[in-house]
Amino acid sequence: MATFAITAKLLEDRFFGERGVTQAPRGAETCALLIEEFGAEVSQRLRAVNVDPDAITDVDSPDSFAWCQATTLYGIAAEFPRRMRWPESDTYATWDEKFRQRLVDLGRNPNAVLKDAASSVQSSAGVRHVFV
Repeated sequence: MATFAITAKLLEDRFFGERGVTQAPRGAETCALLIEEFGAEVSQRLRAVNVDPDAITDVDSPDSFAWCQATTLYGIAAEFPRRMRWPESDTYATWDEKFRQRLVDLGRNPNAVLKDAASSVQSSAGVRHVFV
């Protein structure tokens, strides 16, 4: 399962800043579980469009890697506060919406979101797309 180099510190830096993911009780453990869960979900969606998630690296396909990392981070950032029982926020709902929309975009047009992935994708219409 690909985790796209996501760590609790990265989540904290990009989304929560001073709120402190790693210092919160159960924060690091919760984050580790969410990295696995959301990494698995994004990996499953990549496989659904015939892309090997382990083939997407920051060296060989940096744009696709960044897209996968950001997508996974949105999902984790939306779920982390719920698991920590932090007060609800419109911000968390926005992150959840972005996560879900990015998955829809991947399913509808993988070529648009994975521009530099070195893989072939078979669309649902039977048209073969090749990333270069």
